[in-house]
Amino acid sequence: MTDAPEQTTDDLPTDVPKDPLPKRLLRRGRNAPEPKPTRDEMDRQHQEYELEQLRQNTRWRRILFWTTFIVVVVCVLASLVGAVAYTLIMRDKASDAVLSTWFGANVVQVIGILLVITRHLFPSAGADA
Repeated sequence: MTDAPEQTTDDLPTDVPKDPLPKRLLRRGRNAPEPKPTRDEMDRQHQEYELEQLRQNTRWRRILFWTTFIVVVVCVLASLVGAVAYTLIMRDKASDAVLSTWFGANVVQVIGILLVITRHLFPSAGADA
C-alpha cells in the first residue's frame, strides 16, 4: 500500500508542542465582542464617512454634468440638422407652424432635461438624498 512508516497515535502528545496561546489570542477570540469605540472615535469615523461621501458626490456630479451637456448639445444639433433638412426638402412648401413647433419642442426638451438634472445635482435641504 504506502511506503510511509506506520505511526501510532500514542506519540502524538510528544510531537505537538504545548506552548501557551499568545496573549492576543487569549484576549480576543473569535467569539469575543469587539471593543466599543469611544464617542470621539465614532464622531471622527462619521466625519470621515461624510467627507468621503462629499468627495464622491462631487465627482459624480461633474460626470453627470458633462454627460448631460453632451446629450443636450447632440439633441440640439440633431434638431437643427432635421429642421435644415426639412426646409431643403420642402423648399417653398415648408410650413412656418411646423418649424415653430419643432423649435418649441426642442426648447421644452432641453429645459426638461436641465430641470431634472438640476434637481438631482442640487436637491432641496429637506429632501432625502
